[in-house]
Amino acid sequence: MSAVTQGQPTSQHQPGSPWSVRDAAKYLGISERHLIRLIDDSKVSSFMLGRRRLIADAELHRVAEGGVS
Repeated sequence: MSAVTQGQPTSQHQPGSPWSVRDAAKYLGISERHLIRLIDDSKVSSFMLGRRRLIADAELHRVAEGGVS
């Protein structure tokens, strides 16, 4: 299995669909724990679908292009 570099979508992700925390962290090149901290600090928006925390595709691309503030 090859590593995912920042900016390259995973083979399983469809454009426009929400991202799991695990896939979003891989896409951004950060740890899952760091992404969860950013979510907890309201620097990255997420939503719950059942018991899963997801990140909207547009939100992930906003973070990837502009960072968090």
